[in-house]
Amino acid sequence: MSAVNLLDHLVNQLAAISNDSRRKHPSIKDAADQILGHLKALQENDPERDLGTVPAAILLKPFLLAISAKSQKLTVPALSCLERLASHRLIPDDDEALGQVVRAMAELAKSGFKMGMVVELKLVQFMMALFSQVYSNIIETTLSIAIWVCCKLVETSQKNNQSVSQPALGSVRQAVLYSFENQRKGSSQTRSSADAYFVFHDLCVLAHVGLRGSASTPTGLETIPTVVSTSATPEAPGPYLKFLPVTKMSVLLAFELLDGVLQLHSPLMAQLT
Repeated sequence: MSAVNLLDHLVNQLAAISNDSRRKHPSIKDAADQILGHLKALQENDPERDLGTVPAAILLKPFLLAISAKSQKLTVPALSCLERLASHRLIPDDDEALGQVVRAMAELAKSGFKMGMVVELKLVQFMMALFSQVYSNIIETTLSIAIWVCCKLVETSQKNNQSVSQPALGSVRQAVLYSFENQRKGSSQTRSSADAYFVFHDLCVLAHVGLRGSASTPTGLETIPTVVSTSATPEAPGPYLKFLPVTKMSVLLAFELLDGVLQLHSPLMAQLT
């Protein structure tokens, strides 16, 4: 999406948020109207439509408030805008901003997604955009919470909306691979190495549980049980994947991810194991 199209999309969605919040949520309307003033000025006066000139705190505020309202009419456009902002790296790449956004998604996840399948899909799309390798500071607590959101999406979709289940597992896959790719790039070296270690451990525990339950090893991945037996104990996964439901689908995902990580990041695996 070009800068022009992005700006137009934000203006349209913010106008909808402002209109739908005017009665019950005046603080959301005020925040939306404030940023609308900035964006309309860009439309009129800045040929480049440079959203980087808008303070991030002002830009994010109406969307985070809209999500906190737990209203489908407000949450859907807010998630749509945040997904596009994440894709264009307009959410600042720092602990504070990323943590604030991820915690808002966790609060939404705790609601049990009673607002319908469209909210689940929008949240999956946002998490996929967040882990698309444009950010380097999704680490430690922020990473753990973000993966929890992805796992919660898997849990709720398997109960209520099977059509969201595969995209939700895809968000877990992307989050896990992000943790290893982030370590490979050397971003926040010590902390991202710890993330990679604990994610690897959790994958091994999940695969171990599957093997203990007599799950068959997928064809082509016969070496994985050896890795699992030497790298995991039959305890529950740690803080990253402990909320991922242990199903045949999630165990197969663990095998697939372990195979991919071992092939693509073998020097890292030598350090972690």
